[in-house]
Amino acid sequence: LESRMLYGFLNKRSKGSVKYFQRRWFFLISSRPLYEEEYQKDNNALSESCIPIRIEFDNVYYYKMEGEEDDSDFLGDFPTKEIIKVQAKDMKESKDAGFTFTVDLGNRIFSLNSTYRYEMEKWIEALRISRRTAQEIGRSIT
Repeated sequence: LESRMLYGFLNKRSKGSVKYFQRRWFFLISSRPLYEEEYQKDNNALSESCIPIRIEFDNVYYYKMEGEEDDSDFLGDFPTKEIIKVQAKDMKESKDAGFTFTVDLGNRIFSLNSTYRYEMEKWIEALRISRRTAQEIGRSIT
């Protein structure tokens, strides 16, 4: 199950007129592995019975949390099958520190920021693979 999960703190750009990053806890669980090497080897999709009732595969969930022990309320989610594009953002001329990437859903764009490049790259890869998984499962159902 570990290769099918990704979670951790990312900074999410606010929606208001004054844009700033807010620390949020994100997690994603996929029915297939989230990393290309494992994805190519493992074609088995898990069933929904393997996860808690309120959680769906290939959805990104985010929470406002002050730390790992905080159980703050759920803030939002989005299905990865709706992702149009995920890409790293050029931040050379930005005052913001860290590594930023965007998730384009068509009707909304999330700007997310991580402290380290490898975290950003991990999230970009996982989101792209989760999108592919969700779209493949959607095609097999219809």
